[in-house]
This record gives sequence, C-alpha cells and structure tokens, in this order.
Amino acid sequence: MFSSSTTNGCLPIRSRSVSTSSGSSCSGPVADTAASTRLIESEHPDAAILDVHLGGDQTSLVIARELVKRSIPFAFLTGYSHETLPREFEKVPVIMKLAPFDEISSVVALLFEQAAP
Repeated sequence: MFSSSTTNGCLPIRSRSVSTSSGSSCSGPVADTAASTRLIESEHPDAAILDVHLGGDQTSLVIARELVKRSIPFAFLTGYSHETLPREFEKVPVIMKLAPFDEISSVVALLFEQAAP
C-alpha cells in the first residue's frame, strides 16, 4: 500500500522502485486479510496494489471491498485475467505479474491522481 506518510518495506521489489521514483513510500508486505485491515486502519494509505491471491484459499477481495468503502484507489496485481475478478471490480486497474516497469509506474501515477483531493 502506498502513502506519502509511510516508510516501511513494500510488496514486490519492482513496486518499491516505482514508489521511490514517484516520491511515495510503501507499507507491507502484508500476507493476510487481517493484517491488511489493520494496516489500512493504522496507516490510512493513499493508494494500494493488491495481489489477488494471498496464499492458500485467501484472496484480497475482502481488502478490496474495504478500500472501496474508504474511497482508497487501488489496483490488482495478478497472473490471471481481469475476467476472473468479480464484476464489482471491473473498473479497477489490473497489473499483470511481471509487467514492465513503465506499466506499473503508470498505474501507480493513476492511483495517486485518483487519491488527490
């Protein structure tokens, strides 16, 4: 999750590079829904990138719904097609795993534009 006020580590190393180059910082990684919810409540991120599958049978869809409820822009990171996501998320940007740096950077910039007051 990205924020202008956090300074922790970040999910994928490539996203850390994106956040550093965009002047933001990252919180995480967060590997389960309970920890993600706590992070959202404590850090108040400006934007987030969610890996769809968190391991085992957990997905980030619960987290995505919480972000929608709080009006926090986010994108999904996945190896699956956009069509595998529920319809309620059809307008959420999807970054394919192993996407080029420029694509990830563009999505992060879009998320921050959406987060701007």
